[in-house]
Amino acid sequence: MLFRSINFTDAITLIGDATIDSGSTPFTFQEKINGGFALTVNSAGTSTFHAPLGGVGPLASFSLTGGGVTSITDVSTTGNQTYNSPLMTSSRYTATTGDIFFGESVTLKDHMAVAVSLGDITLEGPVSGPFSLSLIAQEGSITWNDIAVRSFLAIGTEIGR
Repeated sequence: MLFRSINFTDAITLIGDATIDSGSTPFTFQEKINGGFALTVNSAGTSTFHAPLGGVGPLASFSLTGGGVTSITDVSTTGNQTYNSPLMTSSRYTATTGDIFFGESVTLKDHMAVAVSLGDITLEGPVSGPFSLSLIAQEGSITWNDIAVRSFLAIGTEIGR
């Protein structure tokens, strides 16, 4: 069966590691996704997350692949976050003991903050938008390629392009 779009309207609590593979079908999450497990999203279609991921209970990790443009809200994990699809964001990304990796373009819709306690922050694709970007790696490095934003702050043990 082919769907034109998929819309999740209720909050979700993960009870195990989960993978969403929507192919090219666009999907939307209206409410929070919580739980101490890994979430992997593979979508060539448009993906929209209106509420925080791991806001009440941090996810173990979050991975986004497939190449579809994703609009996302706050993401909190205890482990790694990997974004290998273009993002439109106005979010806070936090990881306690993992890396946060952005492999594609990031377009800011509002201010964005990325913070890791024990890990690295990497932005391989261009970051753009008329808003501020803050990168904080308490015990890790920060690397980026192309940033064109209103204001930029990077705090870490090792910082460079």
